[in-house]
Amino acid sequence: MKWGYAVGGLSLFGVGTIYILTLEMMHYRIESIEERALTALQDISKGQASFREGTYYGEGRHVYANPRDGRGLVDLYQLEGGRKTALVTAAVADAAADVAPASGYYYASVPCEDYEKQFAVCATPAGYARTGRHVYFLDTTGVVYRIDPRELDPSLRSGDRVKPLAARPSRDELMERGWLPVAQL
Repeated sequence: MKWGYAVGGLSLFGVGTIYILTLEMMHYRIESIEERALTALQDISKGQASFREGTYYGEGRHVYANPRDGRGLVDLYQLEGGRKTALVTAAVADAAADVAPASGYYYASVPCEDYEKQFAVCATPAGYARTGRHVYFLDTTGVVYRIDPRELDPSLRSGDRVKPLAARPSRDELMERGWLPVAQL
């Protein structure tokens, strides 16, 4: 009888340990995915700077890649006519075109008033709490902000796809809603 309790106790200990280790592994996996999302945002920022220096949308037009003149972030990889720009990876371009997430995240242009002077982009997890726990926002200032998407949509559940930002938040809105600055690119 004593052996039964000992084996049962060890079994519970083993199950508990496995559960804790699984949670830790998921945490580190999501952390790793979010680090890759920040790297992709850095690549997008550099790509936007290079794109603006060129004349990809026509002679004399120095603008950021945008959805008004082209296909937005996708143009950082390839223009509509097939001309390669290769300022970001094909995976990031696919994630921007909504084809497939790049390392668990989708990327979207956020509308701006003047694409000669500014750009904005957000990165959203393909599956909340499975591929990421934060939405990231980056604009021309180079500051990356993050927020838990449940602050924007309280009905969000684990595994739900997070919607991109529909409008560019002002600095005041970022602070009021609880966006945290996490990087300066």
